[in-house]
Amino acid sequence: FTKSRPDNLKMFRATKNTPFDKTAQAIAGAGEALGAGRYENDISKVSPETLKYAWRTYTGGLGTFITDTVGLGSMMASDPSQVVSSEVPFVKDFYKANDVRPLRSRFYQLADEANAAAAEFKEAKKAGDGEAIDKMFARPGTAELISLEKLVKQTAKSAAQVRDQEVDINADPALSPAEKKKKLKELEKVEEEIYRSAIDAFK
Repeated sequence: FTKSRPDNLKMFRATKNTPFDKTAQAIAGAGEALGAGRYENDISKVSPETLKYAWRTYTGGLGTFITDTVGLGSMMASDPSQVVSSEVPFVKDFYKANDVRPLRSRFYQLADEANAAAAEFKEAKKAGDGEAIDKMFARPGTAELISLEKLVKQTAKSAAQVRDQEVDINADPALSPAEKKKKLKELEKVEEEIYRSAIDAFK
């Protein structure tokens, strides 16, 4: 996420070992055969997430079901004990995920509000528009949002560093799928605490 690395190695935990991952690595391998460096981020390095997005955009619900089913089969073959409800087609539609995604989404929603308020303040200050600044600070909560801009940046940076570690784990050939999943869940807990701390500051 913040490290300089080939795009084919950038993916979320749920995408690892899926057809999108395998396709991205095959494309990267073809590029290497034609002379590209293994760690050179050239045109042959495509993120599995990009392939997943394109597939789901053009195939809709059926495409999503097919890839989820194939991915489930791959996980069952490697280690059935590591499969969770949120990864099973149909079941996941009625399952509230117990992971970092809701907290991550909430943080970035609040971060957008703080960044928008800070950007508005900077523009008014740059223009020397005291009247606009007074009106801004008269709005309930605006001053607090502006003051949280630095915290938002620090939180986003810390979370990105954790997610960089997640990418490293996903790309580590020495780890089994079960070991990767265990380590990734541990890192998700760290990321959750980072977001919780920041969200509390908005209350």
